[in-house]
Amino acid sequence: MADKDPPKEAWLASLTYVCFMVNTTIEKNRDHGVTFDDVYNGIENGTLWKDIEAKVPGFDHFRTLTGEGPQGAAVLATLEHIADWRRGNEENKCGVEADGLALLAAFCLEAISDQLWTSA
Repeated sequence: MADKDPPKEAWLASLTYVCFMVNTTIEKNRDHGVTFDDVYNGIENGTLWKDIEAKVPGFDHFRTLTGEGPQGAAVLATLEHIADWRRGNEENKCGVEADGLALLAAFCLEAISDQLWTSA
């Protein structure tokens, strides 16, 4: 688990945008196949947006806008901070059992709730 201070460079608009993208993707493709491991590994490796895009073509809209620049890195750092404290306890802490995209949305919402963001 991370002992460092939580990052606060992610824009609130970026975190909410990820939630919108996740919600749209789940609605349009309920059998997307994105797992918890996909989310955790993508966060750890810095490849989250590309990894999701590989399973859900069209999801790369977020990556195209910010994922490869400083804001994309800030969002990943924030997600990494949240993920460090949730792995293995997703159902109790995030309310999700198996859906990787629902887990990603829960991480974003937790970052928002914990005020781990800055305004754009």
